[in-house]
Amino acid sequence: MGHAGFQIKTKSKVIYIDPRYMKTLKERVGEFFENPDEADLILFTHHHHADHCYPA
Repeated sequence: MGHAGFQIKTKSKVIYIDPRYMKTLKERVGEFFENPDEADLILFTHHHHADHCYPA
């Protein structure tokens, strides 16, 4: 089982839900991962956020 994270982007806001840093993810999504949109809001749905907000 993998991990699901989401980006919601409107005309004026960028929201991330459970973003996660993984080396394998970086290889799969490339440039987006290198230069993600600046977030207006980041939401975590569960308590072990340390792996989700690295590097902070």
